[in-house]
Amino acid sequence: MKEFFDCYEDPRVVRLGQKVEVYIDPVINEVFPTKIGTRLEIITKDDRLFHLFEEDKPPISYSFIKDKFTAFASMKLPEDNVKKIKELVNDLDKIEEISELSQYFS
Repeated sequence: MKEFFDCYEDPRVVRLGQKVEVYIDPVINEVFPTKIGTRLEIITKDDRLFHLFEEDKPPISYSFIKDKFTAFASMKLPEDNVKKIKELVNDLDKIEEISELSQYFS
């Protein structure tokens, strides 16, 4: 994971990121989460346009999201905090105040 974050310090990656726009596609958003899609448009310096559209990807599993959160959060938070956050998110509908969750992010 360290290598992943280190790449964002590369000036070439920073310059490329400044040329990118990210937005929610209303067509894809309409069918989420039963379907997941991605739309990519590339406009070159000489104004050529390239399109890529993928759809009907299966939704990401909850276990994948939990594992990914654990991997990233463990880099910055104590293990007990990560565990407590996951427990609270599992019972999110029972939380009365968001501060119950946010207190573990420091």
